[in-house]
Amino acid sequence: MRFIATVLVALLPVTAFAEEDCGRWIRTVTRFRGEVRAVNDLATWKGSFTPVDLDPLFAVTIDVKSAPPEDMALRAGQTHVFGIHSPSQTFGSESAVGKTLDLEVQWFSCDGAFRGFEKLRTIGPERLVEDYAGSIHAGHSYRADVQWDEGRLEFVREINRVHHFGINTRFENIDAFPELQKRDATRTIVFEVLSQETLYRQEYQWTTLYELQIIKVLPDS
Repeated sequence: MRFIATVLVALLPVTAFAEEDCGRWIRTVTRFRGEVRAVNDLATWKGSFTPVDLDPLFAVTIDVKSAPPEDMALRAGQTHVFGIHSPSQTFGSESAVGKTLDLEVQWFSCDGAFRGFEKLRTIGPERLVEDYAGSIHAGHSYRADVQWDEGRLEFVREINRVHHFGINTRFENIDAFPELQKRDATRTIVFEVLSQETLYRQEYQWTTLYELQIIKVLPDS
């Protein structure tokens, strides 16, 4: 088994990964188009909001214009108020009020039922690809070295470890890339993290499966 953590997460309680009242906990993202109706300082905001940053200072009101059909997290026609740390951090340097943007919200479900939102970010017309450095997050895309080993595609650099959490990864479209299925051949790929599914086994014991999708195989340098 392998294990996963980031420096930040390693400092958080175990409940940051999963909840003991939940047998099957899934984190994923929904990409949608939304109009930013208003941004208000939380110091004067009187309504309710859903925090999606660690230190929310502003309430952003967003009308959902379009979303995937039958999405569990949000639907077209809904209005959501999210608590964010900074409008410039979430939307960029220019004012977002009155604009319709392509957005991505991270959320999680518990035993098949929606539980809550976690993060909000703007997505651009081009895929943002990060360098894999030992941790992965739902909705993000990475560039990483991989190797075929004992019938599985594995990262050359192991995923970071954290106590109590077993980790597995699965590339759901590996059959479409036979060139990767050669023993001991190291290749560089771009992949997306579709979801993170965590199963509660027993007290202080969880197993996490990351569903991954290969975007492309980069040419050998």
